[in-house]
Amino acid sequence: MKIQTATAQDIKQCAKILMDIYNSNVLSEGWTTESSNAICKYYFENNPTCFLLQKTKRLLLVSLFHM
Repeated sequence: MKIQTATAQDIKQCAKILMDIYNSNVLSEGWTTESSNAICKYYFENNPTCFLLQKTKRLLLVSLFHM
């Protein structure tokens, strides 16, 4: 499995994962599709080399590093 930087085409899928995590029963933060897309676009546009992902046949792992 290869770790790679995200592309603009990955943003929506990554945003969905982020929204699902922050809206889980534990966190219940109430993120929307728009707010999640906005934060992912922010990170991608400001430092795309810190927006990493790993794709497999069944799973997408996402990691954001803010510097």
